[in-house]
Amino acid sequence: MSTQDDSGIPFQINREQEHFRLLELPPSLLSLIASKDPPNLWLKSAESSSANVDSKQPGPSAVLCTDEHTYQLRQVQSSNSVFILQPSESRCGDDEISTHSLSAIAQCTATLELIPSDPTSSSAMVIQLLKKSLPPYKGIDTDVGSGTNTTFSTKYKDKKAISQDAPFSSKEFDKVWTQLCVFEVLGRAWLPTPSSLAMIWKSILSVATVRGVNLEKKFHFKSLAEMVGGDGYPWALFIAVMLRLASDTDYLKDNYATLSRDKTVQWVGIVCLERAGGSDTEGISQSDFLAQWYDLLPEGWRKHASMDLLKARYSHSNPSKEDTVFGGDVYDPTSLENLPPANTGRKLGKWHEKFKSGRK
Repeated sequence: MSTQDDSGIPFQINREQEHFRLLELPPSLLSLIASKDPPNLWLKSAESSSANVDSKQPGPSAVLCTDEHTYQLRQVQSSNSVFILQPSESRCGDDEISTHSLSAIAQCTATLELIPSDPTSSSAMVIQLLKKSLPPYKGIDTDVGSGTNTTFSTKYKDKKAISQDAPFSSKEFDKVWTQLCVFEVLGRAWLPTPSSLAMIWKSILSVATVRGVNLEKKFHFKSLAEMVGGDGYPWALFIAVMLRLASDTDYLKDNYATLSRDKTVQWVGIVCLERAGGSDTEGISQSDFLAQWYDLLPEGWRKHASMDLLKARYSHSNPSKEDTVFGGDVYDPTSLENLPPANTGRKLGKWHEKFKSGRK
């Protein structure tokens, strides 16, 4: 009668251990990787100086990114003995008969966990990164190098180079890039200040009025861009503003755009608020602020402007001036410094003269 061998599987620990790190995947990411169309994954490092807006909570030294999400890598120590095993063969007994066995080729004392990043926190960190990395565009007096012979310092980068080094997913990065109206000229990215955004929007509104273009409906924007360019603003900045406010970016492919009323009304209010000054100034009366806001909106949209759209972006912090508005930053709590004045005093572009002569 045969008997079953219950001696178990031979086990041994290799003298030369290999180096492994165990990575614990969240269920959501695991399902994506196991799907028929798995996403691309990138390991990126974060600079310690800009890893997190709150210096009391330093950011991760590395992150794992998909196209849409960012995961922080965190190392967790384990008190359990965790071995990485590999099938092998061993010889047992006097006859040295080969038998199947297992060999421990590594011991892992820690596990890497993936923590999904908070979208709000990620956006704030992308904003901080772009502010640190990009030169400010302050208006038509800023030399963006429209000439073909202009050469800039190699420390300035374009969007692709900045995105590759940014420890964020491409979707999170692109979203903030669009929100800030960042634009590129000759391979160099620029971050427009709130004052410059207010000035180009005023130019767009003026041109639309002159040309009889109704910004409240679908319109052909190429001719507007040419005339706004006559005022000295880069074409790329005009397109960035259109992308920021458009209700359907596909229209931009055919030189047509439809602006979102809700996005436009709120954005213009935020830009005006920043131009009104920070908490270290005397502020501006709420009635004067609303008047400025209304003047920068298409007539049919003015009734939708309300201080409720700007909650958490302004305050009435001066007890003696209850009706005085103190502005905050357009995009995050960090104040923007050295903003140019609202009116540079520069003469208007040639399109105004052409329109004037055409009416004679």
